[in-house]
Amino acid sequence: MKHQYQSIKTNWYVMGAIIASSLLLIFVVLSFIRTVQESLWKNAARNLIETTEQGANALEGALNKDKEILRLAAHEIGALRLSDKKAICDKLQEFSSPDTSIHFINENSMYCGSQADALPAEVKNILGNTAATNGIIGPYISPLTGRRILSAYIAVTFHDGSRGLLLKDTPIEELYNKYSPAFYNNEGFCYAINESGDIILRSLHPASNKSFLNIYDIFHSPRMESSLNDLKQKIKKRETGAILFQDEEQEKVLCYTPLHFRNWYFISITPNSVILQEANSILKKSFIMCGIFVACFLFVIIIYTRTREEYDKELQYKQAIISNACMAFSFNISRDKIETVFCSLSTLDTVLAAFPSVQAAPYREVIRNWATENIVPEDRQTVLEKMSPKHFSDLAARGIMEEELEYRILSEREHAVFIKQNITLTKDKRSGNIAGLLIAKDVTELRLKESLYIQALKDASESANQANKSKSEFLSSMSHDIRTPMNGIIGMTEIARVNIQDTAKVQDCLHKITMSSNLLLDLINEVLDMSKIESGRLALNEREFNIAELVETLFTAVQPLLKEKNHTLNVHINDVVHEDFIGDPLRLQQIFINLMSNAIKYTPEGGNIDFSISEFHDNSPAYSKFQFILRDNGMGMTPEFLERLFLPFERADEARQKNIAGTGLGMAITRNIVHMLGGDITVASEPGKGTTFTVGFSLKRVNAGQRVMQNLHGLPVLIIDDDQAACESVCLILDDAGMQSEWVTDGQKGIERIVTARERGKEYFAVLVDWKMPGMDGIELTKRIRTAVGATLPVVLLSAYDWSEIEREARQAGVNDFIAKPLFRSRLLYVLEQFAAPGGNGTARQAGAAVTADLSGKRILLAEDNELNAEIAREILTAAGATVEEAANGEIAVEKMRGSAERYYDAVLMDIQMPVMDGYEATQKIRNLPREDARRIPVIAMTADTFVEDIRRAHDVGMNAHVPKPLDFNLLYQTLANLVQ
Repeated sequence: MKHQYQSIKTNWYVMGAIIASSLLLIFVVLSFIRTVQESLWKNAARNLIETTEQGANALEGALNKDKEILRLAAHEIGALRLSDKKAICDKLQEFSSPDTSIHFINENSMYCGSQADALPAEVKNILGNTAATNGIIGPYISPLTGRRILSAYIAVTFHDGSRGLLLKDTPIEELYNKYSPAFYNNEGFCYAINESGDIILRSLHPASNKSFLNIYDIFHSPRMESSLNDLKQKIKKRETGAILFQDEEQEKVLCYTPLHFRNWYFISITPNSVILQEANSILKKSFIMCGIFVACFLFVIIIYTRTREEYDKELQYKQAIISNACMAFSFNISRDKIETVFCSLSTLDTVLAAFPSVQAAPYREVIRNWATENIVPEDRQTVLEKMSPKHFSDLAARGIMEEELEYRILSEREHAVFIKQNITLTKDKRSGNIAGLLIAKDVTELRLKESLYIQALKDASESANQANKSKSEFLSSMSHDIRTPMNGIIGMTEIARVNIQDTAKVQDCLHKITMSSNLLLDLINEVLDMSKIESGRLALNEREFNIAELVETLFTAVQPLLKEKNHTLNVHINDVVHEDFIGDPLRLQQIFINLMSNAIKYTPEGGNIDFSISEFHDNSPAYSKFQFILRDNGMGMTPEFLERLFLPFERADEARQKNIAGTGLGMAITRNIVHMLGGDITVASEPGKGTTFTVGFSLKRVNAGQRVMQNLHGLPVLIIDDDQAACESVCLILDDAGMQSEWVTDGQKGIERIVTARERGKEYFAVLVDWKMPGMDGIELTKRIRTAVGATLPVVLLSAYDWSEIEREARQAGVNDFIAKPLFRSRLLYVLEQFAAPGGNGTARQAGAAVTADLSGKRILLAEDNELNAEIAREILTAAGATVEEAANGEIAVEKMRGSAERYYDAVLMDIQMPVMDGYEATQKIRNLPREDARRIPVIAMTADTFVEDIRRAHDVGMNAHVPKPLDFNLLYQTLANLVQ
């Protein structure tokens, strides 16, 4: 009986615990529901406030747009005369729309509307208040339309001081339609109220069309008094928020946010049930999903718990045996048996197939047969020894129970298969039997990657060694190449010092010092360029350029080298129509100077160099594809050297480059620049026969049409040149310009053509004569033309050589003008047009002279910390008549500029790298000085920093130009002449 009572008591305890737990669970769930509901309601309220603010922003945006329209109209009307009523009305009509109108009023009348006395008092008060400039009026009944409107206004003041207002009227119903958004599926609605609560704008929603005119009237019940007072306080403080109130129908949420004009407020009202409905729906769905998740989770736990132990044991055992294995089996060497095969290679399966069952397969025989037939011969003996029962017994005797072994097996692939196997031994203490587990993995992919990695390291090591070797050879060679010009500079300086009284001797020494200095500068520039390329900091400075001028500059630069080695340069232009492009002309010129100088250096004296330029026309409206071919008949290159031609520091063998200076960097730099331009470069060469370089890339055209020269249309021109290709190229240009061209390749035949044409009354307009022709050159031919037909026929001499060499002789022979080859369209037609002008006899090109400048009366501020450089610059400037004041750093230069009178200095020469304050900072401070000339005075960078990014930075900080060191006298004079004079 006592036991039964105890049992009942225990059951009651259990029941009580269950009930208490259930009540606690219910309490927790209800609290959770309440918390979620509150959170969802607050989130919905925040969204509702944001929507209310969006409606307010839309309304403000509309009224601000009206203000902006009025501002634009006021700007234009203010420029009119007040008396010109028609002009004012017309201008107002331009800014009006079908739904809204703009009109102007002043104290006396109203333009484009009714009389001023019909306006409401508020408008009249603003009209009389000179402090009122712009704002919003209304709502009120429009005297023009009789509709209820809001008006935006802005004051207009005319030049004579008279004042008026521009009004832009917007009907209230238009604002209803556009700027009264609905909320929560059209359940909510909105109002615009003033600071007293009067309703200004009312939503078109049915629930908003109540009879009350003030928003506070909805709080008519005494129990709503606290909500009313709270709302008034919030509105008085211009706050944004929401309150919950109960009207006669249901509980509602009122959101409020201020409008930024006239102390108005934007109000939205939404039933609270709508907000809670959405929250309850979310909560219900969440509970359903949680219930489903819990049920599924419990089901999975039950199933998982029942099978977990057995499954884990089986899985762990299998994974330990065959994880990532290609072959796994257990064996007993004491009984010479293979016991269980878990997985195997196909080659092992073939061996095992010879036995009735795995258990019947003897270990020794299986391993021997398999190894003999499948393991590569180099590894076979090692595998047989390492997998022999004797070896395993020795390991077990020494207590070594694990061993790794790697070998290769034969395969149908291109390479052998690498196998890595682990053998774990166990020894039965009672019987002494030794058993083992063999697990083998295919590590072929890993070994191949290692092999590739090792090969890559070897290649990198070889490349590094080759680079070090090349650099060592380069340094060895450079020690000679640098010492050669340095020796010349030092030696000629000493000779000039000893012969200081011998002017001719000193001038000769200075000339040789200049040549050696230029050579040394070229060597340094190439090393610096290569350093920039290898660090990825070489940049292109793109700008507009003319390809004809670029090529002319190129040939001017190489003329002395051609003349020195007595080379013949043949230039061909093929179908080049466009000449103005966007690119980096300095880098383009660097490419061709490198190629041309190599062709000149490596071609024996008296050689031939051919240079052709071709433009290919495709469908691209913005780009032209160019091909440049440079061919020489020089010493050529071996196939072995061609493979290394574009590598840094590579030079031809010492015997072939004897007495030829260079760094071995020129071609590497050239190829890198070509690739930066998006082009390609190829080379073909044969020892003893010469070399051909082909460079191709596209250039972006400048959108400038070709000028049509009507005065040249139909004029006949005769071309006399022994090069047929050159004749045909010139004829293409002339025919395209509308002229009539003919050509001959023999001087005597040319004279006969000229005489015959005159006899027939069809005299040529002009004759183009090549200078270098066999038998009779261009000057002799011109003399005979003058003898045959007189001096009236214009004769133009064509040549790729320096005009200054033959100008005097050519003028005496009767040559009217000179055109340098290659012949570009613009230059050729320009010269011919001079002869077609009324009374035109052509304008001959004058030989270039050194650029000089007269800087008399100019005061230059020189900022330079290096005394020697300062002395050089001072001598250059004073020689041109300038007065020079010096500053040892940028800070002193700024102080001198600040302390000087306006326009005291005419220019500033600014070094970049100086102590205390560098040139960039000094230039910025000068530009920021509070004086007029600080913004206009020319500031010229004078620095050894000559890369593209250095030039860009100089311009960015306010410098006008950039002159590199060492100083080029002509360039400095020209720059100063352009900026100062």
